[in-house]
Amino acid sequence: MGSVEEILQNNWPFAYLNRKQRQRMNKEMILQRYKPGERILSLDEHVRHAYLIVEGSAKLSRQSEEELRFKKLLRTGILFGIRFAILHIPSNEEITAQDSVLCAKIPSTTLIEFIRESPPFSQAISRSLKQKQSLFSALSDFSNRLEQEANSGSINIEILLPYYKAMQPALHPKMNHHEIDFGAWSYAINRLPQDIAQTHIYLLSQNFPELFAGAKAFLSHVPTKHRRRKSWSLCPGKSLVLIRDGHTDLTDFVGNLCLHVIESQKIRRQAHAKHLVPLLFELKDREKELENVIQTTLQEDWTRFKELWPQNPIDQLRSIVTHHEDYVLYVERNLGLYDNDSAERWIEQIRKACITLYGDLDDLKVDIISSNSYGALHCLSPAIHRNRENILRWGKETHPEIYQYPYANPSDRLYALLNPYMDEHKHIRDEVKNNPAIIRINNDSYTGIGVDLINPHLLQGKEIDENLTLSDSSKHLIVNIDYAFGQQAEDIIGCLILLFHHKIRSIHVMGKAGSLVGKRGDILYANQVLLDTNDEAYPMVNQSVSVEQLKKDAGRSVFVGNVLTVQGTLLQNRSLLSYYRYFWDCVGLEMEGSFYARQIQRARSQNLLSKDVEMNFIYFISDLPLEEGSQLSKDMGPHEFAPPLYAITRAFLQACFNQ
Repeated sequence: MGSVEEILQNNWPFAYLNRKQRQRMNKEMILQRYKPGERILSLDEHVRHAYLIVEGSAKLSRQSEEELRFKKLLRTGILFGIRFAILHIPSNEEITAQDSVLCAKIPSTTLIEFIRESPPFSQAISRSLKQKQSLFSALSDFSNRLEQEANSGSINIEILLPYYKAMQPALHPKMNHHEIDFGAWSYAINRLPQDIAQTHIYLLSQNFPELFAGAKAFLSHVPTKHRRRKSWSLCPGKSLVLIRDGHTDLTDFVGNLCLHVIESQKIRRQAHAKHLVPLLFELKDREKELENVIQTTLQEDWTRFKELWPQNPIDQLRSIVTHHEDYVLYVERNLGLYDNDSAERWIEQIRKACITLYGDLDDLKVDIISSNSYGALHCLSPAIHRNRENILRWGKETHPEIYQYPYANPSDRLYALLNPYMDEHKHIRDEVKNNPAIIRINNDSYTGIGVDLINPHLLQGKEIDENLTLSDSSKHLIVNIDYAFGQQAEDIIGCLILLFHHKIRSIHVMGKAGSLVGKRGDILYANQVLLDTNDEAYPMVNQSVSVEQLKKDAGRSVFVGNVLTVQGTLLQNRSLLSYYRYFWDCVGLEMEGSFYARQIQRARSQNLLSKDVEMNFIYFISDLPLEEGSQLSKDMGPHEFAPPLYAITRAFLQACFNQ
């Protein structure tokens, strides 16, 4: 055993443990002897141990062009298999004994325990994974290739597909299966323009091109269901898409397009293999007969396809089998722009509206909330709270499945019922919009971000959420901005800081997050946000929102820790998620936090913001990307999102009122 102790004392990464930790590690190891030629680690094996070579040497081989090729010889003191053991990914290596080899097997649970206990040991392994084993190379390769293509002015999706596949996105688990991944496909389709199966060419621009300005009023708008992204059909087969920034939104569009291409290819191949394609055209005038043939041929896949494309599914299938996913994207860059851009037009609208609301901007006390477009509006709506009993009575009779849920805060029963109630009682929706204390600036300036300017003083004496106590200052302004998207957040908060600078007392950010802990509807309380591209960490300052109060109000678990900012929903895989869970103690991930925090930190350094500005970044869990069935492709129910969303909204509003 002396040789093992000597290796632990002198070799990476065990030398970073203290003596007592090394002794404990030694006790946890399992010694095993391998004969020459015996396999130690197999290709595609789900590894539960890392291996330390105590005696002898072993051969490492990797898959290359469908055959195993020898890469290097591993000698005494080398640790291998750690990436697979810790990050729970299948091995892409095969290790066989060159001669008689003695290995010390270290359970993955032991490694994770020491990673969490010893920061030096943790960072030694982290450094190796990122710098020597290029853990995130597939993610950076996709981003770099996309940037290279975009800078050239055009993007060919066929070129990007191999890079996309190499990432193995966690949201696209059946990417390499013959089986159609309807969950992932649903996610992508809802985030792409609805003409995606009929269009071959997309012009992507951050500003409306001057070339088409005269035709703008005559162009047909193309909606995107789950993205606030403006698109127009320019002519058959060609569309214009306004992207909100040149990185995150572009990455999101292209990533979802890659996913759509892969799943479209699967169903097209099915249609060809089952001789369905000629019938799609021969029976074009006999839709009922054709529907029966398709259902019999594709069976469950056709049922699920119709859920994806409820409008004219047969026409959509025809489009897919003939389209062949021949996409080309043209990217227009902002060069030599002198007119106001979209963010400048947006902030100018806010400035003018503030003057309408207050007369001037002098002596304003400003609090900024980034949340959704309706949470604060509902909490501060006299129309809703005046009709509280009517809404609850209606909900008990018509939606018992929502009404009967055991809400920790009774007000959340009211909010969970609001959408179906206002769909049936449209006058209430109109009254909510016509709140005299709130000026609404719609998202018509291409930022995709609506804004509510709230004067709490004008709500004095009116019915609002019973959990809130208003401030009485006549010069108090709450700026509630709708969700930004990725790096766009940096420019948006920067414009607000330029307008209000030292008038700003607090900045509160709420968002939806993927989580590495808990379950959907729980809450993540960030004490720090972390940017995945360079591991820059931005700590929260002067937090006032109580974790215990959030738990009590929402009736849900609250997890405190680091929250990771990722480049895109599809630019995350199991390696990235597991790495940041273990090495950075991240509780979840989202797409805007670090961009907000970076701009805030910059503004504090430039004396644009007070050092005392309060920051609260709190998220509700919308999905668990590592857990099948709890991913973003599945919508949250009212009982899942109402308690955390309104608990966070109330906490932010009360923090603003208490300033």
